[in-house]
Amino acid sequence: MPISEKQREQRRTHVGSSDAATILGFCPTDDSGEPYSTRYDVWAQKHYATAPDKTSAPAELGNILEDAILEQCARRVWGYHTPKEQKAGVSHGARRFAYRRNQRRVEGRVAANVDAAFRDLIDGRKCCMEAKSTGRWQEWGDEDWSDTTGRSVPPHVLIQAQAHCYAGGFDRCYVAVLLPGYKSLEHRVYPVDRDDELIALMVQEIDRFWTEHVEPGVPPEDISHTAVPILQRVLRVPEKVVPIEAGVVEAWESAKVAEKAAILAAKEARAIVLDQVGNAEAGDYGDPDQWLTYFQNKRGVRTLRTQKKK
Repeated sequence: MPISEKQREQRRTHVGSSDAATILGFCPTDDSGEPYSTRYDVWAQKHYATAPDKTSAPAELGNILEDAILEQCARRVWGYHTPKEQKAGVSHGARRFAYRRNQRRVEGRVAANVDAAFRDLIDGRKCCMEAKSTGRWQEWGDEDWSDTTGRSVPPHVLIQAQAHCYAGGFDRCYVAVLLPGYKSLEHRVYPVDRDDELIALMVQEIDRFWTEHVEPGVPPEDISHTAVPILQRVLRVPEKVVPIEAGVVEAWESAKVAEKAAILAAKEARAIVLDQVGNAEAGDYGDPDQWLTYFQNKRGVRTLRTQKKK
């Protein structure tokens, strides 16, 4: 769901459910294996006042799809029908069901912005729903309704679900996800039961992180390039000057020079490769399994890369 300015400020005083996964070391990674965020990133967002972040295009699309993902989850699990359908008589014989959207729950140092909260009509348990949309279907296991341990969802989603259960006092979190299929989209629902043992470990790690880093203002040591967007949004104090280490400035200057040289070397090497390829679409450099190709895609763009031989 979109985060309001008030919620953004509240996040400085609590650990969010997505922050919890990062603190426990289960942050999702990109295709190269690099984590999207680190413990330092979480600390920086608590320590500094920052300007609002711009919503990325994928995140904005996910927010738009959120209502549909949750509604489809309610349909599949409880036979839910929209008020319009109920009025038209489509839901004749179906159980009455309603859920409250965009609920904020707080317990201890954990605050969760829950996509939807409700009470299960079957057994009366307090439940919540979490909507996801992703292109990385490989991270998700098979949809198995008998498995309520969360083993089929990615670890960071499991931690987020448990944070929801802890902050909101929920017994179960239904994770509804929209995944890409073969020439189609697939909607799945993963029920994740509350795990008090895992919650106790999570709360212990969050408390340690807060007392060792947030309260004393001591940053974790895992700072990386992922912190740059956050640090760029830090609100600056006009005319304030602070002493910094000369070594870090020298390292930055040297890295910029090396980066420029590497980019130039890569361009020159690419020109030499294309010269040897000539007017061909591929080049064989003696590797029994791979060759270099310069194929054109459907958009008319050619890409130079190595790939397996057909």
